[in-house]
Amino acid sequence: MVLNERLRETGIPPDEYQIDLTAKFPAFTPAATIDPDDYSDQEIDAMCRAWDYFMPLLSQRQGFRRVEQLFHETGFPGKAWSKARAEGRAK
Repeated sequence: MVLNERLRETGIPPDEYQIDLTAKFPAFTPAATIDPDDYSDQEIDAMCRAWDYFMPLLSQRQGFRRVEQLFHETGFPGKAWSKARAEGRAK
């Protein structure tokens, strides 16, 4: 079951994060803890910086659309994905 289907069909949030639906916009908080042996300090720093950058964008009006554009259209992740899809390396 896809995570958002689980929430929609059962009302149970995914184990990976908690969703606060009491605010004007949903707030997502990671529920998993990081085992220090799984990641280097640089990887943990990169993940934290990405989280801190993207989550406020999602909380703003039109935030989801801005992140969607970054990942699927105008940003480097979107351009890389489009190239991979054109080459048959992504669905």
